[in-house]
Amino acid sequence: MSILPRRAFGTTGVSVSIIGLDGGGGGMNPQITGSPDKPHIQALAEQIIHKALDEGINLFDTCSGYGASERILGRVAANRRSEMFLATKNLIPHAPGDQVRRELEQSLTRLQTDHMDMIQIHDIYSLEQADIVFAQDHAIEVYLKARE
Repeated sequence: MSILPRRAFGTTGVSVSIIGLDGGGGGMNPQITGSPDKPHIQALAEQIIHKALDEGINLFDTCSGYGASERILGRVAANRRSEMFLATKNLIPHAPGDQVRRELEQSLTRLQTDHMDMIQIHDIYSLEQADIVFAQDHAIEVYLKARE
């Protein structure tokens, strides 16, 4: 295992690698293209995740919209979750609360975990969308309730 520096994640007491592995992107990323009809690509993606963990990376970022990424990370997390700091994003953060809640539950299922270490808001393109994210029974409220 390499000595990869880590930093404290705020006041959580969790130490996170200064380099993370993202399950997104286009092109040939095996975490994206690893659909069920391509088991060899899924296997490659899992090998990459195991290699990252073995080398000291513990920060993994994904999104419900990143193709097979959550399912592939979930297969590794099933046995190595305690070594991982998982961050995810939802596909449409300015959607109504039930949709955000449902998407979060589906992400937890695909990732084979009962909690997320970090949830990120992305794909906000206007102040109107930002207002919606912070509105009652929308993304921020849903995530804060899920934290409980």
